[in-house]
Amino acid sequence: MATTTPAQAPLQNMYYKRPVGTPKPCAMCYRETRTVLWNPQDFLYTCDAHLTDPGFATAVEPEPTSGKVALSEEELNKIKNDWEESQRRKREKEANAAKEKEKEKEKEKDKGWLGWMSGGSNNASASTSSGDAATSSAKKTPPAALFASPNSTPAAHQKFILNRQIFAMRQTELRKKRQTSQVKALAPRLPGVPSNLS
Repeated sequence: MATTTPAQAPLQNMYYKRPVGTPKPCAMCYRETRTVLWNPQDFLYTCDAHLTDPGFATAVEPEPTSGKVALSEEELNKIKNDWEESQRRKREKEANAAKEKEKEKEKEKDKGWLGWMSGGSNNASASTSSGDAATSSAKKTPPAALFASPNSTPAAHQKFILNRQIFAMRQTELRKKRQTSQVKALAPRLPGVPSNLS
């Protein structure tokens, strides 16, 4: 009775360039790299020098997307001005709210003999809260992607096609790995050498 293994999907010659956190040696020159060419069946570490070499891989141009709307300069400026205006109004509201809090704290100071005890801590907290408001407004900057030029493409993984000889080398390497794993899985089920034949 023959056992059949499930058919593997054929290896596709379309790889995506992806950065990784752990550097490993390049498959060609063994220099450490953090760039991986990946597809669902295979991956290989490659340095950026090999990605520019047409004898190793060629980059695939991304297809233009028709669903994406390009904004004109006027529309971009209008959006930018609206955003800046809303941020300015927010800062004014925060400043007015900070002034109101300070007025309330001044009133509380004047209320009685306990006002001078809480005055020192309130003064310090008022100065820190106004400092926090200033830093929070400084952190709010417009997103760079919103004001990027309309010709820029979204950040997607770059596609590469390996040279046919490099791709054939990858296919044979993967075939060997698959065959060795099949042998390891099959070996325990095979009968051992008879011991009485000596």
